[in-house]
Amino acid sequence: MLTEARKKAPKVEFIHLPALEIGRLGSDRFDRIIATLSFSELSGDELDLTLQQAEKLLKHDGLLVIADEVRPQASISMR
Repeated sequence: MLTEARKKAPKVEFIHLPALEIGRLGSDRFDRIIATLSFSELSGDELDLTLQQAEKLLKHDGLLVIADEVRPQASISMR
């Protein structure tokens, strides 16, 4: 999927890494974060950590897009 996305949007920076590692990317950096088929695999603590890190990474008007095939078993704390 990343190969096709890079072909269609060559000026966009695409980064692929595990959800729990996104904190190492800095802060206030991204317009969009897209998580596919991953949130349903995380525990409640992992979900909380990942959402907190995503919030730090997104620019003020950024957007987190979550696409998954099932609802996560753990509850997600949203603001």
